[in-house]
Amino acid sequence: MLKDYVRFQTQSPELIAQIEKVEKLVQLGVPILIYGQISTGRRLMAEYIHDRTKSPMRLIKRIRSPLTQAVSLVSGDTVLIENIDELSFSEQQILLTLVRSHRHHSIQWVATAYSDLMERARKGFFQSDLAQFFTQSTLKMPSLNARHCDIPDLARQHSEVICLLAGKSPIVWTEAALQKLQNYDWKGNFSEFEKVVEKTVHRAEQYVIDAHDIHLSMATQILNLAEMEKKLVAQALELTRNNKTQAAKLLGISIRTLRNKLNEYRGEVTHESDLR
Repeated sequence: MLKDYVRFQTQSPELIAQIEKVEKLVQLGVPILIYGQISTGRRLMAEYIHDRTKSPMRLIKRIRSPLTQAVSLVSGDTVLIENIDELSFSEQQILLTLVRSHRHHSIQWVATAYSDLMERARKGFFQSDLAQFFTQSTLKMPSLNARHCDIPDLARQHSEVICLLAGKSPIVWTEAALQKLQNYDWKGNFSEFEKVVEKTVHRAEQYVIDAHDIHLSMATQILNLAEMEKKLVAQALELTRNNKTQAAKLLGISIRTLRNKLNEYRGEVTHESDLR
C-alpha cells in the first residue's frame, strides 16, 4: 500500500528516507541540492520542500539558464535553480553573486542537478564555492527501478486517471502484467513508464490487461503538444486524487475549462448544464 505524502505516493524505503529528511532540512533553512536521473521527480521534491517552508503562500521562484542579474528576491522566498549543473561559468558567477548578496535574507535555496556538484567541481566543471554552498545538504532521488515495490500501485493509479480522461471503465491489471512492468529496466524512469501505461490502456480492447498486452517499445514515441497537455491534466488529477477543483487550481485554469478539456478528451460535447 502506497503511503501518501501529497506530492508523492510511495512505499519505497529509499524515497521515504529522502522525504523524511526534508522535514529536518527545512527547519534548518539550509540550501538543498536534489540530484538524480532524469524524470525521477526532482521538481516534485522541490515543490514538496516549498510546501514545508514557513511561508507556503509565496510562489516558488524558478531560475533557469540563461541566468541574468535581473532577479528580485525577498525574505521568505523559495528559490529553485533547475539543472544547476548545466549553468555556464559566467552564469555560475552571477548565481554566486546573487547568493552572497542575499546571505542575510531568509531564503530557502533549492537546486536540481543530474550529478553530484562536488564531483563536477573536483573535475573543474563547476565553481567550488557555489558547489560547497549548494551541497550543504543533498537529496538523491531514487530511480524508478529502485522503487520496484511502487510500480504495481503506480500502474493502477495512472491507468485509473487515463480511463477517467478517456471515459473508459476501470482497467484491471493481471499479476503477470504487473510483473512484466516490474521486471523491465526503466531507463527513462517515470516519463517512459507513464507513456507505456497510457498507450497500453488506450490500446486495450478488454478491461483486463495481461502481460502480452504491454508493448515496451512504445515508450520511445514522442508526445505532441496536445498529448503533453493531456499528460499535464492527468498528472494534476493524480496528485489531487481526481479532485477536479484542486486539479484545476494546480493547473492554473478554471474548473469550467478543466471540465471542457475532460469532455474533449472523451469526445463529448460540453453543455452549459454540465457545468452547474
